[in-house]
Amino acid sequence: MTNNANQGDPPHSEGRGIARGLGLKAATGEQYYRRALKNFEAHNLDDALADISEAIYYSRHNPDYYTTRGLFFVEMERRQEAEQDFAYALRLNKRQGLAHFGLGMLRFGEGDYDAAQAHFLEALKAPGARRAEVHFYLAVTRHQLGDDIQALQDIDRALTLFPANDKRLKDARAWRKEIEGQVPDAVKKASKPAKKGKAGKKDTAEIESGAPPAKADKKNTASKLPPGRS
Repeated sequence: MTNNANQGDPPHSEGRGIARGLGLKAATGEQYYRRALKNFEAHNLDDALADISEAIYYSRHNPDYYTTRGLFFVEMERRQEAEQDFAYALRLNKRQGLAHFGLGMLRFGEGDYDAAQAHFLEALKAPGARRAEVHFYLAVTRHQLGDDIQALQDIDRALTLFPANDKRLKDARAWRKEIEGQVPDAVKKASKPAKKGKAGKKDTAEIESGAPPAKADKKNTASKLPPGRS
């Protein structure tokens, strides 16, 4: 398969053009994007993929749409296509933090923790980064790399940022216990467990990706990804 992400044409840019064919001029890429998110939340992945592809057909230079479709591909375990969409999103906007996050998840799933860490750090630099999820993944990635002191700081940061009603808090606490067990006693005393975050209103445009495996298993972590949604 040709990797269009390294060429001039956008990847998978063939849209159905249904709205245009029917003369529905009011239809926009944003409308298809919103509908794609609703279908994704309802676990209608095929419909979500069709809608986000339609959104791209109408707005071929929107990096958010390519990133969103990349996350859909991750959820569907279509990693090569996800890679292409994330890479193209970064061509359109090199500060697209969610695309870096997506690439980090892919590298994490492959066991390439150095590359995963680099992408997660880039994701944290982006405006409006989903910092709870990024810190969570970064913590587990650094744990795999043996940097447990920094990993403990990252997991505490994630625990602070997750809303109090987020289902992923249970997984994060399990990972904290695993990571803390590898940290020297002197460091443990200086690090206090984070308090729960405040429950906040969820952005309707946010896609909730999963988290690293709930059970801390350093040997088998990579084989358990890509993560599913909570």
